[in-house]
Amino acid sequence: MLRQIVTATYQDGVLRPARGLGLPERQQVLVVVLPLPQAASTVGPDLERVSAMQAQAQQWLRQQPPDAVRPPLRVTPAQERALDEHFDATLAVIRSRAAQFSPAEIVADVEAALAEASSLSGDERARLSDELDALLDEWAVDAD
Repeated sequence: MLRQIVTATYQDGVLRPARGLGLPERQQVLVVVLPLPQAASTVGPDLERVSAMQAQAQQWLRQQPPDAVRPPLRVTPAQERALDEHFDATLAVIRSRAAQFSPAEIVADVEAALAEASSLSGDERARLSDELDALLDEWAVDAD
């Protein structure tokens, strides 16, 4: 089966594709959810929705075993401490840069990026799909 990119609507707890997928019954698939922007009538980001999404992500992270979120590495304790320090330093830089923007500005940028992604040409979608395949291949190798 070839990879497919389709739009879907989430309703009553079920994703409903805009068209048939041609899959056999009970076929397992990997779903990457990229919400499409709402109608242009929306004025600015929906901060309530953003808060709900953040809470949902935090809840999901709390439910995951540590190895699911951060795969085990074959490193010495000293190397692990160095990696943790580097990660913490990088996170501090990201947070300090993000602090100059309001949550509304960040959400607006994300929504604009989603709108831009939805307007991509077929060739651009294919290129991004190839990049996603490469990332998934890396993920599969790391999971082994």
